[in-house]
Amino acid sequence: MAHVGYQEGDRFDIPKHILIRHVEGPYDDDSISGLVVKSDKIEEARPPVVFNVEYDMDEQDERWLEMHNAHRKEEQAEPIKPALFEITMTQIEREYYALEKKIPKPNPRHAQITRPRSSSAAAVNGEPSGPADEPDTKCAVCDDGDCENANAIIFCDGCDLAVHQECYGVPFIPEGQWFCRKCKEIGRGTPTCVFCPNVDGAFKQTNTMRWSHLLCALWIPEITIANMTFMEPITDVEKVPQSRWRLKCYLCQQNMGACIQCGNKA
Repeated sequence: MAHVGYQEGDRFDIPKHILIRHVEGPYDDDSISGLVVKSDKIEEARPPVVFNVEYDMDEQDERWLEMHNAHRKEEQAEPIKPALFEITMTQIEREYYALEKKIPKPNPRHAQITRPRSSSAAAVNGEPSGPADEPDTKCAVCDDGDCENANAIIFCDGCDLAVHQECYGVPFIPEGQWFCRKCKEIGRGTPTCVFCPNVDGAFKQTNTMRWSHLLCALWIPEITIANMTFMEPITDVEKVPQSRWRLKCYLCQQNMGACIQCGNKA
């Protein structure tokens, strides 16, 4: 276990005549696999560190491992130790990271959108958009294509949804991939908005675990958004009067969802 970063005993003695080589460069460089410990005595040299165990088990992992070991015990198999679990998960994550970098980027769904899939990562790293980001890309909530550093347009890496940070409730752009609420919860599934028949657009969940367009929630006066920073959850659906649910939309000619009406009844 020592060659992957685990201490073999409770007592740790610093070996004599050790040199820890300092490696220049970023820590996530593929060429760096940990600190290499060298000794002036070849016979006492420890094996080099293959990789450092970066995965840290949480309570959910511990519960799963307990259940899995109970199943292995029924089959008269040796239990899996937490240290071995962390080593395995670290190796899986490293292998997946290396595989993901080799996967070719898919072509955009629409010909007019030629942005990279990692545009969210580019935004958080301050990389220039370049000529590939055409001005036709607009926010799915406010329908505006203008943006600034503090309120950038970010793209979902699952469905290509384009939204402003403030419009969709993303105060900080995460490093790496970013997924909208729909892609996080149901992946490639198609949610049904409780207020309209449209299946596209920026979705958020209600406090009763139903789905609604964020745009619908902003326009229906009886609806409120509990947290305006994260723009979710959508609440007070039950306060929408029955008269709205009975209206027929002038545009789509469907009696589905809740319609809004112009305040000028003249």
